[in-house]
Amino acid sequence: QTCIAGTRAIVHESIYEIFKEKMVLKVKCFRMGHPECTDTTIGPVITSKQLSFMDTCVKEGLSSDLESLELLCGGKRYTAFQDEKEELNHGNWYEPTIIAVKQKSALTQEIHHNNILFQTELFGPILLLVPFSTTKEAITLANDTPYGLGCSIWTHDLVEAHSMADAVQSGIVWINDHHKNHPSSPWGGLKKESGVGRENGLDAYYEYTQTKSIVVNCNKFDSDWFKDADARYN
Repeated sequence: QTCIAGTRAIVHESIYEIFKEKMVLKVKCFRMGHPECTDTTIGPVITSKQLSFMDTCVKEGLSSDLESLELLCGGKRYTAFQDEKEELNHGNWYEPTIIAVKQKSALTQEIHHNNILFQTELFGPILLLVPFSTTKEAITLANDTPYGLGCSIWTHDLVEAHSMADAVQSGIVWINDHHKNHPSSPWGGLKKESGVGRENGLDAYYEYTQTKSIVVNCNKFDSDWFKDADARYN
């Protein structure tokens, strides 16, 4: 539940299947519980309204593309607390969820563009996976969203990474890392759905200023545009 959470993973098709397997194994290690418990890694959703919104989006997104999407884990409200934790079942718990495009096809970009899951800020423990073949496809998928706050690029090829970072419409781009920022590094989105303006760094100070232009003529004023028919504004 953070504005900068990685909600879509755009993965090269050559490692897509193994990536799906490893992500599911990782997510299944998460421990749901009371936020004040030190062994908890997943807490509740902030409100019941948000819980219902997420659940509705998941159901709608999956049902609209039954042939193309697959639910790898989660996908429903969590109510399995037992014993002394049973009272937690009244809270706003949602299972960590992974939903993936089954395989790369000619319809991949269309599915991504039209499905609510890929075009909505779900703000919860839900991850969407989509494969790509070429760098151009990856950039197209990455930019196919009304949001543009942050993203991360993972590769051993730093030349390619910098090229992609320039092409992706995101205000913050991490390379081989995510969700870390220095106070001097500007923070803000590139698209209006991700807000306007900047926090942090000199850019944040500029947000509190306005620019004024003062033009002074230090010579004797002798211009008369109406007297000289050939006079031009310069």
